[in-house]
Amino acid sequence: AYSAYIAARDAGRVIAALPAFAVGDGWRLRVGDGEEPWHPHYAGADSERLAHFVRGDVEVSVYAAIYGNQDARRELIAFGNTALAPARKWSWLNSDTRPVRIGGQTVDVRVYRARGPYGVIRDIWQVHWVGGRVVADDKWAKAHGALAKLLGGERAAGTLVLSAVRHEPHQSRAPALADFAAALEPVQAYFARALAMHAAAGAQ
Repeated sequence: AYSAYIAARDAGRVIAALPAFAVGDGWRLRVGDGEEPWHPHYAGADSERLAHFVRGDVEVSVYAAIYGNQDARRELIAFGNTALAPARKWSWLNSDTRPVRIGGQTVDVRVYRARGPYGVIRDIWQVHWVGGRVVADDKWAKAHGALAKLLGGERAAGTLVLSAVRHEPHQSRAPALADFAAALEPVQAYFARALAMHAAAGAQ
């Protein structure tokens, strides 16, 4: 009964906007496009946000998408949803998982390397927020989403992606991404702000 109540409560929930990214430690927002055209693709997401930050000569892009209530037609983990887009210009080279400090909290992130136009190499880190949990693996994200529906947990889901272009093909941008991740707010805190903004807007 409780899970049915939660499902009915959240059925029409649409998160109209994601909050701006809170980043410290000298990182500043860069206006305009990033170093190389790149925009993750998450069909049916309620809201998306893509921003580019610089510190000195280092640039990091950050993307987020959120689904207020996943259903059969609108799911975070679905065919065609990817951190690598446009797909016709980018191709995966490899992937792995590693622990990373994001906003003072250690979480597992999915680590990708991809090749784009003119041989450009991009390092990509991605993590999902599903059922109130932070996970790196798509299968676990899918499982937590199903469990949330079954038990009446948090039905909103989101993804957070960090990325940087390599200036030299064999020079990893992991140090830059790690510095940026450490200066970013925790994943759960970011998506909690999104839900709080939605709740506040609905109360007006």
